[in-house]
Amino acid sequence: NVEKGKDQLFKRLGNSEGITSLVDMWFNIAKSDARLKDVIGESLEKMKAGATIYLVELLGGPKAYKGKSLGEIHRNLDINDYHFDALIADLSRALLGAGHPDNLIDEVMVTIEPARAEVLEKSRAAMDSVLMRDGKSLLERFGGDMDLETAVEGMYDKAVEDHRVRFHFEKAKAKQRQVRRKMYQYICGQFGGPQQYDPKQLRPAHYNMNI
Repeated sequence: NVEKGKDQLFKRLGNSEGITSLVDMWFNIAKSDARLKDVIGESLEKMKAGATIYLVELLGGPKAYKGKSLGEIHRNLDINDYHFDALIADLSRALLGAGHPDNLIDEVMVTIEPARAEVLEKSRAAMDSVLMRDGKSLLERFGGDMDLETAVEGMYDKAVEDHRVRFHFEKAKAKQRQVRRKMYQYICGQFGGPQQYDPKQLRPAHYNMNI
């Protein structure tokens, strides 16, 4: 990863030493989290060691992890979205406690989120069953392109009216049309329609938005 120039998060977090310290803070928070008491148990030190190696690589450090896949490791732990959300929330608290800026915390959260699908193998299978049912994609069951486009238009209009998020949506008309179109394209692909928007563009598209 370092050789490929993907080491900026790694460096900004303080390299391996900084990430090791972060994981210590993370699991000190997590071990006191009532939501995770059935997940962590007596496996704290083992989980910390594995999480440190994994995060160093994930966040741009040297590749050192050679163990089982995330799915294999977590397969018999009965972990679900509730537990994953709790762990991510605790990681965010650890990052904040370590004094990292909001934009760096956001980038770490976005980077680690895709691990959810690998950790929660059952959730991924469930999503597959949602996308296709009775031979029809979620997009088809939703009503097709026109209905989805109408829904996106309504969602955007509501966002403009919502004081909590309207700052991000009050744009010039030309820019609004562009954003609405990209929202439709992304959702269309996620609903089983044609893939018109590369999900990898979501992260750079939201840089500097303080979301």
